[in-house]
Amino acid sequence: MVPTKVEPRTPQSHGGHTKIGSPRASITIECTANIAWDTVVSSVPIQTGRESSLLKRLLVPLLLACLVSACARGSGHRPTLGASPAATTATPAASTSATPPAITPRVLSDKRYDEVVFAATHNSYNHAGAFLFPNQDHSITRQLEDGVRALMIDVHPYSGIDPRQRGRPWVFHSSWLLGSQSLESVLAEVKTFLDGHPLAVTTLILESYISVDAMAPAFRNSGLDRYFHVQPAGAPWPTLGAMVSQDTRLVVLNDERDTTGNHPWSHYVWDLAVETAFTAHTLADLDSRLNRGHAGNDLFIVNHFLTTSTLGTGDRDLSDAANAAAFLGTRLQSAWTDTGKIPNFVVVDFHDRGDLLGVVAGLNQQVP
Repeated sequence: MVPTKVEPRTPQSHGGHTKIGSPRASITIECTANIAWDTVVSSVPIQTGRESSLLKRLLVPLLLACLVSACARGSGHRPTLGASPAATTATPAASTSATPPAITPRVLSDKRYDEVVFAATHNSYNHAGAFLFPNQDHSITRQLEDGVRALMIDVHPYSGIDPRQRGRPWVFHSSWLLGSQSLESVLAEVKTFLDGHPLAVTTLILESYISVDAMAPAFRNSGLDRYFHVQPAGAPWPTLGAMVSQDTRLVVLNDERDTTGNHPWSHYVWDLAVETAFTAHTLADLDSRLNRGHAGNDLFIVNHFLTTSTLGTGDRDLSDAANAAAFLGTRLQSAWTDTGKIPNFVVVDFHDRGDLLGVVAGLNQQVP
């Protein structure tokens, strides 16, 4: 499937760098009246000549006044994007925001999971204020609220000094001394979001240094296991609408294979996905070369983040350039054309810089 060209949306300028638009922009209900005035007026049995002309001059203003009044009454309610989809069937008007929401379930519900482009974050847990050398500015909750729908999380065995935590799964990047958090608390954030957003379909992409058996209790204790989707081998992916109706709205992709067979919800990622290279220091390094996974797999992970060449850490200035609408859009179009694969997961650092959500929305409009 070869994409058509999408003109990137112009990102908003905010404080020296580009920011995504608010996902809570209101929906404008347009009140239109498609009326053939000649038909309305001529349907009234009247005489011709000056009497007809006079009556038309009287009727038309009266009809106009009635319609204006009806429109005013009908447009008094302006629901937000957070409203229940059952509450309105209005079509969103052209937004003044540079960035529409990344996922609009009522539009994408008839598409299969593997036909959708999801905004994703690299080292999603590793955010400013809680971790040193962060890859994100905001918490997982904020990322999800903004429209991110796939989270990359590194899971390690606990390495701190509390003996009660020994062997339990924790998340950190490189060293727990740079900041750490229990996996269970991270999953609890995701569950709270899914509880409050019944139309959201979310994916966890785990880089695991611990067995699936060891991390399973964290899913169970957080309550997130109630949302597991289990994908049968070789079966077509369900539509987002089917996942929502069945309330199986969490996909777990794990680079640690479940060797016990006891956890079918933990899908070995490289059986299902292929990725681009994940080491890049300059814009020129971001290309379409495939890395792990088989080229024929259903899902395509596009790693689109730059790290510093010295420490290999995330960098906001590099993210400003990489996430800019024009560059990000061009890179994803090239990856789609070069591989023939929809870029399902667009993985970035500092998701709030540039126009990740706007570009993702544009790509989703291209998928038939």
